[in-house]
Amino acid sequence: MKLAPGTIIRADAFLFDMDGTLVDSTDAIERVWTRWALRHDLIPSQVLSAIHGVRIADTVRALAPRGSDIDAEIARLLSEEREEVDGIAPVAGARELLECLPRDRWAVVTSADRGLAETRMHLAGLPKAPLLVAAEDVQAGKPAPDGYRIAAEKLGLDCEGTVVFEDSDTGILAGRNAGCPVIAVTATRVTPVLDQIDWIEDFASISVESTDRDVSLRVT
Repeated sequence: MKLAPGTIIRADAFLFDMDGTLVDSTDAIERVWTRWALRHDLIPSQVLSAIHGVRIADTVRALAPRGSDIDAEIARLLSEEREEVDGIAPVAGARELLECLPRDRWAVVTSADRGLAETRMHLAGLPKAPLLVAAEDVQAGKPAPDGYRIAAEKLGLDCEGTVVFEDSDTGILAGRNAGCPVIAVTATRVTPVLDQIDWIEDFASISVESTDRDVSLRVT
């Protein structure tokens, strides 16, 4: 259900996915993976349907043809994603929201590696995350709950009190598997969001209401 104007989102902290949630990098990512699919005689549309919200390494291991040099494929894709910078932009309202949140009340949990995540956040003009949990920080990537559990633990909080913002079905499942309330962000989605989840289009209609003790978001 789309969150209605006037809705208050209360949490001890807010955990954000990056690609598709804070940063619109969809075109850049899909250009890289389309080239990869064509190099391996794979159907691009099938590859693109499997990549969002998933670590590069996990996708390569799942989809690379038999006999591929997995480490070399991962390294090349990481390099290409760092170099593919055209079109990287913030999701509407993301910068304003992050700048208003207390620095000890938010974190980024991403399937991108740390260097790529920091590059994309910078290119999108977003503030540096006070806490960043990246691909290399977890034993199992999304939809496993590891990243969100680590973020909540490092903030000294329980998952039940941290609200997750995610765009992909894989990421939504990761947040739920961690025991976090999840709100979907639909700005970059090409398929409808699941019926049973709350959602917003982007952050343009979200304002921060905080005191010394509490922080909450209001849908305007």
